[in-house]
Amino acid sequence: MKRRALRSARLLVFACAVLAYATACFGTFLYDDVHSVRDNTALQSLANVPRLLVDPSAFSALDAPMWRPVLLLTFAVNHAMGHGAALPYKLTDILLHALTALALASVARALGGSLRASTVAAALFAVHPLASEAVNFVSARSDQLLVLGALLALRAQLAAKAGRRVAWLGVAAGTVLACGAKETGALVPVVLIAVDAALGLREHSARAALFAAVRRALPALIVVVAYLVARRVLLGQATVAMPRLVPGDVAVGGGRDLVTQFCVMAGVLPRFLAQSLLPIQLTPDPPLAMVREVFSVRVLLGWGLVLAATAAGLFAARRRPLVFAGTVLAWAIALPWVLVPLNAPAGEHRFYGSLAGLALVAAGLLHSRWLRTRRARLIVSTVGLAFAVHAALLSLDFRSEATLWARAAAVDPQSVAAFRGLAQIEQDAANDAAQRGDQAAVFRHLRAAVEHGARALSFAPTAMPLRRQLLRIRLALGPEHGAPLEALAEARALVERRPRNPHHLILLSQALTQAGTALGERRFLDEAEATALACLKIAEPRGLVWRVAAEAGVARGDLAAALAHFDAAAAAGFATPPVRLDRADLLRRLGRDDEARQAVRSVLVELPFDARARQLAAELAAPPR
Repeated sequence: MKRRALRSARLLVFACAVLAYATACFGTFLYDDVHSVRDNTALQSLANVPRLLVDPSAFSALDAPMWRPVLLLTFAVNHAMGHGAALPYKLTDILLHALTALALASVARALGGSLRASTVAAALFAVHPLASEAVNFVSARSDQLLVLGALLALRAQLAAKAGRRVAWLGVAAGTVLACGAKETGALVPVVLIAVDAALGLREHSARAALFAAVRRALPALIVVVAYLVARRVLLGQATVAMPRLVPGDVAVGGGRDLVTQFCVMAGVLPRFLAQSLLPIQLTPDPPLAMVREVFSVRVLLGWGLVLAATAAGLFAARRRPLVFAGTVLAWAIALPWVLVPLNAPAGEHRFYGSLAGLALVAAGLLHSRWLRTRRARLIVSTVGLAFAVHAALLSLDFRSEATLWARAAAVDPQSVAAFRGLAQIEQDAANDAAQRGDQAAVFRHLRAAVEHGARALSFAPTAMPLRRQLLRIRLALGPEHGAPLEALAEARALVERRPRNPHHLILLSQALTQAGTALGERRFLDEAEATALACLKIAEPRGLVWRVAAEAGVARGDLAAALAHFDAAAAAGFATPPVRLDRADLLRRLGRDDEARQAVRSVLVELPFDARARQLAAELAAPPR
């Protein structure tokens, strides 16, 4: 009878996770998924598995080295299953979430929780909407594998405490899984030792309990030491640097000092606790108060609430080991991103492990006798159904970035990230329309992008990346459809703020060219040419510099000077495909079609599907009118 009840409980937890997040199968690759999964060529062949295990540069298509070998191994397998399609990744994430919920129920049972209470807590975790980012973002699989590994290691540690001789293999394997998925796995031994020692206090002295706990956690400690040594060899550092003490740019993780981080977390952590009970206003960009007032009422109340809840959980070590274990797990997973400033300090996917910890706390607080009543079953069923429906609906938002950013803007009408994201979506749509030759759609999307970007900038007027993005969008509209003088004023402001930034000088040159074209002012065009070439004196040369200088020459009507800039780029070793195509277009305008055809052919050999090269080739092949 007990075995049947146990099987039924496991099936219920598994089914809850799968049904609540089945709609994740309709999702696609978003945000970090694009560079770390979809466009990561290292994942596209199982022959690269040895490289994935030792090469930090295989983590991303961008220059973002990180060593997470187990995570990359699962990505490579998923790619092989579906030739890069999103569905195998999504199915794997749903399965991992279900397995994590089952591991949670098993740990709760091993720590003395009743079957009914453990099942209810695990089922609520399985359907909780706050897990939506961890399940739906493929790149957030690291959080799922981390928590699954930690729970498996803890379950094996408890088995070792109960006398299972081979349990040390589970302790080691769970720790390998956690460390191989995310750096936070290095704290798994802390969880194992704390929980084991707390249980041992019932029978032994504190010293004896701690010694026995460390002995049983020795496999995990060995794994972590080996992991940190490997990180030191492969990445040059075993752990992250401590937060800075001097204030900087709070919008950037590296610029946020420890005091500011402490104050920010005073708002983030209570919000998480509230959303674990009432999961509303979930958003990819949670509102944050970037304050630096340690003794403000907001900060003191926030940390007071969190520390009071933490103390209550830790002091329950003897009477309620489940509550203690959940508190330790929640803090072990949360501590790194609480202490270390990140660019997105409140990403909901990072709450996944802490949510699992709170589920253990719930299992310890729920009384099996109370759960037997009809009213309790009705309440739990209603809450579970509401959570599941909410989770399913949230998963549907992961079909596109537009729906996610729209939700973020609905939750926080002053979300800079939301409106910046919407601006980027419109900008990408404009690029697609340009490929189709639909100029009307191009201008429509660019105007919408300007509107979103301007709104974002109104909330963060000092954000330099945002100002550059908005200026690029304005310039993309061109002198006839945009506001060239407004763009010029913004470009001059950027250069005034950072006069030796080559990106700002390039933007200023382009703005000067558009203003000179719109007003017929030659002095603007001369200044544009000189401004572009000034980049060669302060930064490494790039083909873009000569291309922008040539644009000014073309706008001035001096085609010979423009051609000279392209020739100078080639002489300097920067005859990139864009430079050659610009030069071919100019040669065509000069009537030197044979040279233009030769230049276009050279690009098509290198990039046979380049849209601009193919268009120029078609124009050069057409008979003269």
